[in-house]
Amino acid sequence: MNAIRTLVSKVPNVYGVGLFGDTTSGDAFLLNWIWSSGARTFDSTYSKVTLNNEKGLAGLKFLKTMIDEKLANPGAAGIKASDTFTLFNQQKVATVQAATINYARTVQSMEKGELNKFDIMLAMTPNAPGEKPTTFLTTFGFAVFKNEDPDKQKWAIEFAKFLASKENAGAVKAAQSFSPRKSMVGLYNDSSDENMKFAEKMLNYAIDGGVAAPGFNQQRAIFAKKVQAVFTNTITPEQALKEFEEEANKVIAEERARYAKQ
Repeated sequence: MNAIRTLVSKVPNVYGVGLFGDTTSGDAFLLNWIWSSGARTFDSTYSKVTLNNEKGLAGLKFLKTMIDEKLANPGAAGIKASDTFTLFNQQKVATVQAATINYARTVQSMEKGELNKFDIMLAMTPNAPGEKPTTFLTTFGFAVFKNEDPDKQKWAIEFAKFLASKENAGAVKAAQSFSPRKSMVGLYNDSSDENMKFAEKMLNYAIDGGVAAPGFNQQRAIFAKKVQAVFTNTITPEQALKEFEEEANKVIAEERARYAKQ
């Protein structure tokens, strides 16, 4: 925080952090700040929300502090993660939560002359004292939906295995991204890009963001409204987490009941 404050005080027209309130997509980029305080969105069985506690509150208050002190970009409540990438590319914010594929796109845009060149360094999200750093990994996973035709299901599974195998990792590496398979560790050992080598080390701190939780997309919309309300001083962080817990847990219960009937 002190580094961000120093930067904002010394560099005119540049904000320290790119923040966004519309978390209906890219929510992990915002939640990673809260996860780094030690909180997690769900319990291990996805049966309830677990953000409404001392650690979750500390993380949300930390975000609010950056808004209040004008360390983050103006209008954060109403923008998406993609908007913060644009601000970063325009060098209007000094730091932004992003995936390696976003980093790759920025580098490629500079190489094509579409952006003014500047140095980029990948770093971990600051973690609260006594807590471990966190990162979030979902890229390049594959799902096979239930199919009544056993032949189709068999070959769909085989195709997913083929795409995710280490032998066929060229497309993943070309996108400067990662596969969730453990066998992919070391994919960037021979890379000349030190940022990608560092990013691979960050995978040791990957956590479960809960995308498999029942009604996940509905909960995203709920969380976005609560964060936006906090950023605009409509409700307190305490109210936001309490209301999110109540509304999200209701969604989980309803979705679980629906699944049970199928």
